[in-house]
Amino acid sequence: MKGRNLDTLDDKLTYNRLSKSWTCKATAVVNVQQLCSLLKMSQLHQDQELQDLCWDFAAENFLKLDPKEFVSFPVVQLERLLKRDDLKVTHEDQVFAFVETLLKEKPHCSDHETEQTVLWACCRLACCSLPIQTNSCRSISTAQCDPGSTHHI
Repeated sequence: MKGRNLDTLDDKLTYNRLSKSWTCKATAVVNVQQLCSLLKMSQLHQDQELQDLCWDFAAENFLKLDPKEFVSFPVVQLERLLKRDDLKVTHEDQVFAFVETLLKEKPHCSDHETEQTVLWACCRLACCSLPIQTNSCRSISTAQCDPGSTHHI
């Protein structure tokens, strides 16, 4: 295992148990609530393979994710998730709602405006419903939104 030593035996056992269950292809059903914990632990231990599996799972199960659980993640990682073309959504409005909730919950910091710009740029506004497009123009600069391709709907 790469990275820092685990602080406690309990952490090590939990990490080993969770990482084995995630890396085993036969384990198809994984608790969505475990995702954020496992992502944080895999980042702490610099386990890139496990991180990739976690982000793939997040993209596949996007509609089950709670944006509030992702508040503590770096914006660059959230951007990678939200800009994925294989993000499983039924409508782009769901990405918009995720970003909106995430920004409401994310504590303000010195880079808050930059974070907002980056996250709103992940929303493909041209693919959102007309009410979202109309109402969002009041609070989001169109320069912040990517009119590009749609997510896999």
